[in-house]
Amino acid sequence: MSGIRLDFDGSDHARNRIERAIMICLAGPIAQRRFAPRSWRHWHGASDYQMAFDLALRINGSTRAAEAHLNWLKIRTEDLVESPWSFVERVAADLSIRGTLGPEEIRSLLLPMRSEDPGS
Repeated sequence: MSGIRLDFDGSDHARNRIERAIMICLAGPIAQRRFAPRSWRHWHGASDYQMAFDLALRINGSTRAAEAHLNWLKIRTEDLVESPWSFVERVAADLSIRGTLGPEEIRSLLLPMRSEDPGS
């Protein structure tokens, strides 16, 4: 989450930024479950889900609205993780070597793949 501003001023821009941060929190556990479902344990993504819920609560105000919003973002994230699985594999492989990747490094990994993707 380094480099992502997580303050919420009520603007659409801030809401979009926080929604993207929530989806980042959700993407790791979703990808891990997809990659190795038998090794997944409910506590593996607990801190990621807690951060996602805290962010959803920040922009929604009520627990009920935050939970509904989080469910919607979870579905969107599942769709994003599922459709370009080869992209996820490439980023995960580089992460396992480097330990961390910035946005530009991720873009440089994925740009060559976009030209191979028939859906792009």
